[in-house]
Amino acid sequence: MLNLGIEVIDRIEGITVRDAVSLYTSGGTEAIVGHKPSPIRIAVASHGNCLDATLSPKGEVCTSFVLVDPQTMDFEMVRVESADSPERASVNAVRAAAKSGATVVITPEIRPACCTALRALAIQVVLADEDLAVREAVEAYHRGELAGPSYL
Repeated sequence: MLNLGIEVIDRIEGITVRDAVSLYTSGGTEAIVGHKPSPIRIAVASHGNCLDATLSPKGEVCTSFVLVDPQTMDFEMVRVESADSPERASVNAVRAAAKSGATVVITPEIRPACCTALRALAIQVVLADEDLAVREAVEAYHRGELAGPSYL
């Protein structure tokens, strides 16, 4: 193999490219390797405000998330700022998920552009049946039963 003087750091998860570059420039390889990902916080797209609320129906704009700590099942409601167009509503939903500290978003459907934006922010996106309650969706995620959108 050629020695081109290029350092490769692999198997790093749960960090954006921007944060990885920042860590590397401030502390080198050790800073990135020593990085601990944020604890999992799951934002579930829901019109309700509790663990028993069902997911937002397909075709409707996301108006709120139930943000869940899957270790304790503690939760809080995160409102999405209202908008005058579906595109703007999508931007507001991405912004609300990111500001909440979510590391995973569970939703019954998602626009490709929103999915791309969330993934760029190191937020995993998975799909769940709209008939599930928030609690059931979080449990299904924990069991590894939910998958990302097919266009990824």
